[in-house]
Amino acid sequence: MELVGYEDDETRSPSSFSLLVVHQCECIYKVKIINPNDYFNFMDENPKYASQKEVMEFDLHKVRTSDLLIINFNDMYSLGSMAELAIAYERRIPVIGLDVDKQSLHPWQNEMCSRIFSDINEMLDYIEDFYLT
Repeated sequence: MELVGYEDDETRSPSSFSLLVVHQCECIYKVKIINPNDYFNFMDENPKYASQKEVMEFDLHKVRTSDLLIINFNDMYSLGSMAELAIAYERRIPVIGLDVDKQSLHPWQNEMCSRIFSDINEMLDYIEDFYLT
């Protein structure tokens, strides 16, 4: 199973829930976490990527080939997150949202997610129970 998880904050560090899924779950599937920040250093003055288009195409390819998308709504206005959400929804890839601040999300954000959690541990338990075992 391939999961796509994203950064926790503006520093674009690997998401804590991505790491927790691997370490907490005793699942029957091989879990592969994809985080674009593992491939592209957005803080580097001399980035390895040639353009934002390259980053976008890489990221959206990973979304299209995933079995499950975990989206962190820490920035509910992120255009990249909305593109990922829409593509996953269109391709019938389940989307699990994390909204720890309990923001008032756009109705489409709510509708495109299979489920949205405000607690990371509840989300991880749900993913393990319904998608990984």
